[in-house]
Amino acid sequence: MKKSIVIAIVVALLTIANSAFAQVDSTTIGAYAMIQAPTNDGENSFTNRFAVAKLAGYAKNTKIGIQYDFASSCLIEAEGMMTYGNFTISAGATFTAAGQITPAPNGLNTEWWYEVFNSYTFLGNGIGMSYANGPLTAYAVRTDMFSAAILYRGFQALYQENYAGSVAYEGSWNKLVNPFIGVTFFNPGLGKSQFTASNFVQVNDNLRLYGVVDWGKVKEERVGLAYTVNPNAKVVGYYNVEANKTFLEAVFSF
Repeated sequence: MKKSIVIAIVVALLTIANSAFAQVDSTTIGAYAMIQAPTNDGENSFTNRFAVAKLAGYAKNTKIGIQYDFASSCLIEAEGMMTYGNFTISAGATFTAAGQITPAPNGLNTEWWYEVFNSYTFLGNGIGMSYANGPLTAYAVRTDMFSAAILYRGFQALYQENYAGSVAYEGSWNKLVNPFIGVTFFNPGLGKSQFTASNFVQVNDNLRLYGVVDWGKVKEERVGLAYTVNPNAKVVGYYNVEANKTFLEAVFSF
């Protein structure tokens, strides 16, 4: 990262920290864990994909957020955020634009996030800005690369410098029709474009069934389910038709 960017991050963090810790109005503590069951390809033990602890402190228009993943011994987030009207400025160990729009863990219904976003970079050290106004949300983040994303009434666009761009639509129309369709266009030399289409059926308040078809760079067909045990616990699973592989995971949030 360029020296000027590093200096800007340090100044921003010091400014935010000075504002935040002058008087902490409230704090929140949370966590989530994703525990993967043994699959049918030779694994015989449960594994933790994520075991994340979260801490946040708030003071007026300022937030200090920290997240640490014990499963991978990785600091996911250590950033300060200041909000001015519809704008939020952040600095530190933060989420890139792809990380900002990824629905995890509460929106996680498959083994990974939608494939059009899966191979993007999710974490980095840098500065970012977001804008939210009604149905419109936009992000611009500078780490060791520039990334940006925009969401508007189900439409999504994502860009990562020197890598790829994605466009997608996600809708929830009724219990039977809840489509997602998206495409990622990779930079020259990085492979074919990736296409994904899916739909889920909301059987009842707790059970969701879905199907996913991928083609292009990766070709797969999957059927799966997501069962909400309670607001803090969910079971997700799928069967990969082409690979003849199953996946089952429990997701807990606190």
